[in-house]
Amino acid sequence: MATDTPPTNSSWRTYAPILVLLFLTIAWIVYGQLNSNEPSPATPPAQPPSHIPEPSEALMPSAAPVEEPQSVPEPLPASTVGAFERNAYLEKYVREMRSKDYQVEIETPRPDAQMRLENGAYLFALKGKISGMKKLPPVQVLIFTNQPEAFEAYQPVFRQELFISNTTGEDIFSFRANLAMPAGRYYYLIETTTDGALLAADGFEVR
Repeated sequence: MATDTPPTNSSWRTYAPILVLLFLTIAWIVYGQLNSNEPSPATPPAQPPSHIPEPSEALMPSAAPVEEPQSVPEPLPASTVGAFERNAYLEKYVREMRSKDYQVEIETPRPDAQMRLENGAYLFALKGKISGMKKLPPVQVLIFTNQPEAFEAYQPVFRQELFISNTTGEDIFSFRANLAMPAGRYYYLIETTTDGALLAADGFEVR
């Protein structure tokens, strides 16, 4: 009766590499399945914005830049001179200050003239002639009250450019107007309109 022959060492060596390869394959499959079942790291929640604009803030247009308020000139101080008192500064204009380039002869009004007030107005008549070596620029007449602050602020109560005629070789001016002003002392100045050079000045009274 024949008996089974035990496997030899040569057959074991033949199948050993196959068994090792099969074991590694199974181990790799099992490891891959275990890794696929692990939960992925959680994504951190989104942070809310640091500032949520109010509805009125979101819809409101941006404010325009605020302009600086313009400065308002200071009011003139109250009058400190009586209506018929002489203004010392303007009296100096009458006596001393004249342009050296032109000579003015005033025919009307006479110095310190008195003008009659009728129905709240008086007739202001100005007539004379101007001579000089230079060509005469445009000139004007200005009338100031006797109040110092009015002249300091250079605020005449009347201003008019004078018409100059030169038909006889002389620059002649003549002006007449009814002016509505209260009774008091006034000063008229004749000056150039280009640079304000004083040509003539005098005072008069309205009564």
